[in-house]
Amino acid sequence: MHILKPLPTLNRSAINISTFLLINILHSETPKEA
Repeated sequence: MHILKPLPTLNRSAINISTFLLINILHSETPKEA
C-alpha cells in the first residue's frame, strides 16, 4: 500500500503536465489575434 499511494499523485501530475503542454502548443500554433 505504501508503494501504491504515490502512484495517483504521479498520474495526476503527469496528466496536468501533458494537458498544460497541449494547451501551450495549441496557443503557440494559433494566432494571438484569434
